[in-house]
Amino acid sequence: MNLSTLLHATAERMADHPALSFEGRRYDYGALWGLSGAAAARLRGVGVEPGDRVALLLPNVPAFAAAFYGALRIGAIAVPLNPTLTADELGGLLDDAGAEVLVTVPSVAATLAPAVRARVVVVVLPADLDGVAPADVEVAAVEKDAPAVIIFSSGTTGQPKGVTLSHANIVSNVRVNAAEVGMTRDDRVIAFMPLFHCYGLNVILNSALSVGATVVLERHFDPRRTAETIALEQVTMFFGVPTTFIVLLQHESAEALVSLRYCYCAAAPLPVEIETRWGLHTGLVVNQAYGLSEASPCVAYNAVGEYRRGSIGVPSAGVEVRVVDPVTEADVPVGAVGEFWVKGPGVMLGYWGRPEATAATLRDGWLRTGDLGRCDADGYLYITDRLKDMINCGGMKVYPTEVENALYRHPSVGEAAVVGVPDATMGEVVHAHVAPARHEAIDVAELRAFLRAHLAGYKQPTAIRVVEALPKGRTGKILRREVRAQELARLEAQATERRWTRRALQAWIVEWMRRELEIEGAIAPDAAFVEAGVDSLMAVRKAEALSALLGRSVPATVTWLYPTPERLATYLTGDAETAPPPRRMPSTPISELTPPSDVEGLTDDEAEAELLAELAAMGL
Repeated sequence: MNLSTLLHATAERMADHPALSFEGRRYDYGALWGLSGAAAARLRGVGVEPGDRVALLLPNVPAFAAAFYGALRIGAIAVPLNPTLTADELGGLLDDAGAEVLVTVPSVAATLAPAVRARVVVVVLPADLDGVAPADVEVAAVEKDAPAVIIFSSGTTGQPKGVTLSHANIVSNVRVNAAEVGMTRDDRVIAFMPLFHCYGLNVILNSALSVGATVVLERHFDPRRTAETIALEQVTMFFGVPTTFIVLLQHESAEALVSLRYCYCAAAPLPVEIETRWGLHTGLVVNQAYGLSEASPCVAYNAVGEYRRGSIGVPSAGVEVRVVDPVTEADVPVGAVGEFWVKGPGVMLGYWGRPEATAATLRDGWLRTGDLGRCDADGYLYITDRLKDMINCGGMKVYPTEVENALYRHPSVGEAAVVGVPDATMGEVVHAHVAPARHEAIDVAELRAFLRAHLAGYKQPTAIRVVEALPKGRTGKILRREVRAQELARLEAQATERRWTRRALQAWIVEWMRRELEIEGAIAPDAAFVEAGVDSLMAVRKAEALSALLGRSVPATVTWLYPTPERLATYLTGDAETAPPPRRMPSTPISELTPPSDVEGLTDDEAEAELLAELAAMGL
């Protein structure tokens, strides 16, 4: 059983049917199979043999599909990696997987550090495969339990671990997923979720190609462009994370999404409020699902026919889920909260080269997920919390230890603790507390610049607070739970210290406009932000300043929803009786907002860094 036969079988059935659509170009199934053969021939030409690990450092472009299936075709193990990783991060993963060949595209190849190039043979393919001649390479025979893919997923220590999935793991998962979501050859499936993630790779790409659907590839998620692509390509199936639904609600009209017949959300729990608003906005339910890389990834699915709001559904076909007390390891009663344990054909072989980590996660065929939830009397599952310290930032996983390790590499940092705090748009954001090393002073702007060189954008802390010392236990261990409690208490204190009136906040916004736009004269409260010259970057800076001022998260999109100082101030102070209607459906109103006692200003560089971090977290 070779996973690549999923594509081969479809190509034989419908060679002329469109497989990929990318920036105005079409690739039918016969052509895609031939291009995967060309990639296979290139890999074989540089010495790749069955069982070798081939790193794929590729964005969402046609070359990804060709290289992925090309590697599998000759019996190699595909190792998809995030093309935005720094040289330090990338080098560690290449070493861990033992990859000796890396496939990429010209734009990424140009940024590869010498240290990375020294580790591997680099094969460069054109992103759109222009000029690549198809080739016919025989499909290697492999055992069904042979490793097919290694996908890196960090554990509670923050140390990346290679989740090793077999050909049988993925084939079984893909077939069940495609059947559950009702995907057919007539569907046009948008794929902006990163293909180096198990979600983008198996739930979207492999599932679609296995049934002959057309995959509409997007390099990344951009609300305006994505909506335009949905309309232009008449996309029928939409797969996203909570943040994508939130942003589209704030940016796009229902008319732009009229071709959709199906919506799917995974990677993080979708707030019931967003689920409800999406239904009112589009007339469609959002089918939540639950999974993790270690399960290939699909575990549970909330089906259209028996849909329950707020649930991640029931276990997928062939999958068993237990709800277990994480201490006693005994099953908990119906309705009680426990850790999800999973068994089924999608459960991984183990962590690549890490037998101890594998033994700690797999117990007699059961996968310990580290996720907490409950099961109702009808078998529907509900996520309630996470057992791990992982921070879920817009669907992207951030592990505190990894960020702390980067902070410790700066000579001025003596102690560091990283925690996640709630955020209205991203679900959670990263906050860091740092204490200076002896005889050192911490320059926050310099520290941010340092982190940008060592961590991907979505891992960047949105707030860095310098403290004298961090709380510790009796053994000297830094207590993250107390750091998080302090951070939440500080935010709460800012939000309750005193109340802003609508008139006062309106005056503050007007004064902000005068400074930002360098206007000497008066600005009327009903002056439109856009007409005055406020652009997208200014809107982000204004939202950051308002967030610091009010002690609450203020998304940049409120600038367009409430486009004058008067309307924005009315909305932010929760004056519902006098608030004019928004241009489009707004986020939940922020009421009883108050200024903090120690407002922290942002420099232009810091504002830009936080903008880039937010965009990266959404895959932009």
